[in-house]
Amino acid sequence: MLGRMGIIELVVIAAVVLFIVGPKRLPGVARSAAKGFGEYQKVTKELKDTLNVTDVFKGKK
Repeated sequence: MLGRMGIIELVVIAAVVLFIVGPKRLPGVARSAAKGFGEYQKVTKELKDTLNVTDVFKGKK
């Protein structure tokens, strides 16, 4: 779905977020979102690594 979004849609979303959150709190919200996304990527990578290790053991039996 994100692949089909154009620049106009992204600008509209950014404007709505800026209107809702406000300019003073926007950096904090963006920082929190970035930390959350980083944590999500870390957990996803750990899960993939765990599944890959499990698949390796299944193949050897």
